[in-house]
Amino acid sequence: MSFSLYTKELFSSKSAVRHWDNNFNLALDAVMKEDFPLGENVQKGFYAAPKRKILFGKNEPALQHFHKQIKLALKLSA
Repeated sequence: MSFSLYTKELFSSKSAVRHWDNNFNLALDAVMKEDFPLGENVQKGFYAAPKRKILFGKNEPALQHFHKQIKLALKLSA
């Protein structure tokens, strides 16, 4: 996993550091406590009906793009 927070300007005050530390920890908690466990359960469910099509939700365009790029790469290498 890779995670970055970008800001418009450098920050050095204690309150700014605390603010961005809190944002980072919030995102990390969501990934570790929600996304990874959910992903593990979804993975288990794939074996229930392996030939069905999987459609990612409209709110996850990064996942859709990732899988489209994998399909494209596999076609190019075949």
